[in-house]
Amino acid sequence: MGALVAAHLALEHPGRVAGAVLVAGPFYPDAESGRAELLPFAVAQERGEGLLPFLRWILPTRDIESLRKVGDQLAASNDGGALIAALRALPEQPLDWTAVERASTPITALVARRDPL
Repeated sequence: MGALVAAHLALEHPGRVAGAVLVAGPFYPDAESGRAELLPFAVAQERGEGLLPFLRWILPTRDIESLRKVGDQLAASNDGGALIAALRALPEQPLDWTAVERASTPITALVARRDPL
């Protein structure tokens, strides 16, 4: 989420940002495609399925037991309601791609080829 926040900050307040490096940001072309991809994870969290479905999506090569451990640790140390709210709100914050093309702030984005985000 930090990459999306940083991108918005750089675009909306270019005088306050010298440059930005964005790593694996959830940059969806529009709110609809972001909702289609992220809302199922919010629903899974609401149903009590925890983070396992989301972790399996973003870390597809990890074994299920290690993902369960990570999910349990994250669930124990984070606010589940806040996560649900973030998963529901994130798609509603798409970038204005015409503004990105005109941006005066230097921005570098690092994204892996197989990164689902």
